[in-house]
Amino acid sequence: MNNNPVPFQRKIILINPKFQWLFIAYTALISVVILSAFYGVFIFSFYKLNEMGIRSHLPPDHIYFEILRIHKVYLTRVLAGLFVFTSAILVFSGMIFSHRIAGPIYRMQTDLLNMVADQSGKIKMIHFRKKDFFKELAAAFNQFAESKNKDSNGR
Repeated sequence: MNNNPVPFQRKIILINPKFQWLFIAYTALISVVILSAFYGVFIFSFYKLNEMGIRSHLPPDHIYFEILRIHKVYLTRVLAGLFVFTSAILVFSGMIFSHRIAGPIYRMQTDLLNMVADQSGKIKMIHFRKKDFFKELAAAFNQFAESKNKDSNGR
């Protein structure tokens, strides 16, 4: 059994902050639009219910209006809580998914810059993390690297 401790690996929270914050902002904007639509329908529904009570000639102090007011306050709180909850989920999942997009691009960029700085002319293979997107990009690049390295070794 191997009892060697795993070396500390620094986690970079934002690999490409400009892209990742923009990605998170778009997902948050979608959330705001959807929840605003729900809130609009909710407010319109309570307006119509209130209007029905007035048209039914109920007195302003009737229990019907009190029940509407209580439910409106309660549902507004529920929607506010839902907004906070979904915003937190979207920021967290936006961070994860943007990492899986920005990470491979960052990795490919740094590997290419390292190959340029190496000056050996050898094209090295590129590998992405297990859950990263764009694995087909790394596979295509690695096929290119193999063919170019064979060409340079065969000469």
